[in-house]
Order: sequence, then C-alpha cells, then structure tokens
Amino acid sequence: EKAQFVWCHAHRLNLVVESMLCCSTDIKKVLGLLQELYNFFNSHRRHAVLIKLQETEAHRRTLKRVSDTTRSWRSAEDGVKTLMECFATITEALQCLESDKSSDKSTVSSAGGLLRRLNDFNLVITLHILKFVLCITGPVSRILQGVSVDLAIAVALIESCLKKLDDATKNCDHHWQQILAEAKAFAELQDIDPTFHVTRARKTKKMFDELALDERVEDPERRIKTTVFRCVIDSVYIQLKERFQTEDLAFMHCMRFFTPAFLVSSLPVTEDDIKVVCEFYNVDTSVIVKELTDFR
Repeated sequence: EKAQFVWCHAHRLNLVVESMLCCSTDIKKVLGLLQELYNFFNSHRRHAVLIKLQETEAHRRTLKRVSDTTRSWRSAEDGVKTLMECFATITEALQCLESDKSSDKSTVSSAGGLLRRLNDFNLVITLHILKFVLCITGPVSRILQGVSVDLAIAVALIESCLKKLDDATKNCDHHWQQILAEAKAFAELQDIDPTFHVTRARKTKKMFDELALDERVEDPERRIKTTVFRCVIDSVYIQLKERFQTEDLAFMHCMRFFTPAFLVSSLPVTEDDIKVVCEFYNVDTSVIVKELTDFR
C-alpha cells in the first residue's frame, strides 16, 4: 500500500541548471551570443572560413546550438567550452569575414558586431563564471544519464555537488578572486582589455512609502560579483537543496542494498544501513537483515 517514488535525478539536475541559466541578464546575454555565433557560422561559406583556420588542429571544432527551443541537457556546457577553447579561431574568422571585400554587407555588419561583443571583458568574466558552475554540475549530469547507475553513486554525486557549492558559498571571495585571475589571464592572452566597463548609474525614483533611496551598485567589478557570480551560485545551491532533500537522499542510499548489484556481492549489511527504509515501511529491521543474508 505504501510506495516511495524516486525522481529522475538527471532530469531534476537539468532543471536546476536551466533555472540557473535564467537567473541573470548577463548569463542570458552570453547564451544569446553563443546562439548568434552558431547562426552566423551556420552559413556554408562562413563555416568554411572557420574550418579552414583549424587546418593545423588535430580536431576541428564547430559551434554548438544553445537556443531555448533546441537546447539539450549539456548544450550550454558544450557551447561555453567550445567558445573558450576556440576563442582565438572564432575571432580571427570574424576578422577575415569583416575585412574580406567579397563578403556581403550583412556578413560584414554581423561579423563586426559579433567581434565587438566578443572583445568585452564582461563577456569573458561571465564565461568563466559559467565554466566554474558547469564544471561542478556537468560531470554529475552525464554520469546520472548513464544506463545503469547505482543509487548509492547517484546519491554520492549529488552530495558532492552540494558540498562543492556549499564551499563556493562560504568561500565566495576566494573563488571570485580565482575566477577573476583566470579571466584576466584569458583576456590578456586574447588581447582584450582586462578592465570592467563603467556604465552610467541608473537613478530610481523614491516611492512615497520608502524611507531611503534605492542605491545601485556603481562599482562594475562588485556588480558582476553580486548580480552574476553570487546570484548563480545561490540559485544552483538553493535549487539543489530544494530538489534533493536530505531525507530523499538517505532513502535512496538505503535502497542500494536491495539492488541486484549488491545482492550478488559479498558486502556486509547492518541494521543501520537499512534503518530508513524499514522505518518508512514499518517493518522489523532485524528480520529484513536476516532475509537479505539468507537470500545471498
């Protein structure tokens, strides 16, 4: 009469990532740029220029599609990775197409616009923030999508994600400085000015029932750290905590002792190992341990 429904952990983790990709305007801008680059180089002639510049490479890379309607579970991670690894090649291809006299006006205009957007340090730092988070969730998502994933391994992977994100939350300043240093080194390598652009501070109207003015963050570095990095980390961590509660993880950890892989093994089982499951189904723990031992 009583059954415990086990959600697809890979799907739930993907929902966490999808929510994170929508939590910041800067993140949306990066994803929009990735899709625009894909659309731009989707033309045969433009794509040929990109491939030709990779003749000396062992593996020729192509841009990934990351639109909302066609995005797969790992397309955002693949898109960010491809752009960062082929940044110099993509920039050179855009420069060639912009300066080529045989290019049509649409190609010249689009190439110039994309090139200016790529040479922006805000884009570089946002790419590194996405890389930091997706390097935590990406490997776990791919393993969870496997055909035969052990329940204990799934629980351990989710707990490892939570642990890493908890560390990122508690040591936010330390991780931010690491990301900032990596982004500046990447920008200097690509001949991009590693400084944040100062934008005009927007004024907000004070409402009649407010006691103080709404102060905006004027420092550009602090704005990125607050509205992008902290926002992304908090979004992923809170979503993971909500979707993967401790009670559910403990139940799944106990269920591993009833899987075929464990039943054919010689690993010992104790009453504490299956306590959560026995309490849920209101059965005697010692009886279940004896039945498991006799069965094996």
